[in-house]
Amino acid sequence: MGRAFDLGVLVCPLGQAIVRLGCFAVAFFRIDRPPVFGPFNWMHLDSIVGLAVAMVLIVYNLARSSASEQVPQTSCTIGNE
Repeated sequence: MGRAFDLGVLVCPLGQAIVRLGCFAVAFFRIDRPPVFGPFNWMHLDSIVGLAVAMVLIVYNLARSSASEQVPQTSCTIGNE
């Protein structure tokens, strides 16, 4: 059987990752900000931190969903034996 996967848990982190990648790219075209670390300014660093957080959430949700599929589902009936 196919693997059932809930994409609802990945919508926000994936959207955040896409937005952060866009901000990172746009920051190279802005010349009004002075560099902070090499060629990167605060907008780059903020995008990198946001992208890292989004990636951690994506990996966590994928690991959690695959771990929940491996646990067998049992029903407990107390008193109805």
